[in-house]
Amino acid sequence: MPGTRTIIRMVAVCLGSLTSPLASGQSPAIDEPYRAEVPRSCGYLTEPVAAGMLRARVQASAANEHLPTVWSQCIYSGRGVVGRNVHFTFKFMLHELTDVATLDPARLNFNVTFAASGIPPSATLEDLGKISFAFEKKALTLLMVVTGIQGPADGAGRPSELIATYQFSDPDTPHAERLAQLVPHARRHLQEWLARARPAPGR
Repeated sequence: MPGTRTIIRMVAVCLGSLTSPLASGQSPAIDEPYRAEVPRSCGYLTEPVAAGMLRARVQASAANEHLPTVWSQCIYSGRGVVGRNVHFTFKFMLHELTDVATLDPARLNFNVTFAASGIPPSATLEDLGKISFAFEKKALTLLMVVTGIQGPADGAGRPSELIATYQFSDPDTPHAERLAQLVPHARRHLQEWLARARPAPGR
């Protein structure tokens, strides 16, 4: 298993060939609200939030970064504990990769498995965003939310989708409990983003 600090970084590298530098532009063909930049991840995963989840003093990762038109990643690791870390990553991905209206379930499952570095989803949450997926591998829980918020078109004019990914590793906490901690964050964030997004075309 790759180091948990690198899971989201691997996702970005793997998806790099599927995305291009983003340019402004809202597609009128997609009936979704729109935002031009990804949310700042470290504005949501703050040191107090991370310390509460990891039940320890925490240290921010040197890999934290915010590229407004591409992605934003925030990572904290527990200090003095083994294997505890939490990541929030918000990224624009090609809309077609998670388009539940056009993809058959097998293809959608393949795409999200690829985006999760080969970990197949263990559960689907249909009441969070357009659709959400939970993944589990040993001490790692990952929640991927297809937000239903359109992002700017890429350099080839292809529309994008805001994808929010929440990763929580803790060998002392069961998967169900880790997921139960992540879901409320995702719901609050999505509610805020939808309230602030530009309305869908024609709305």
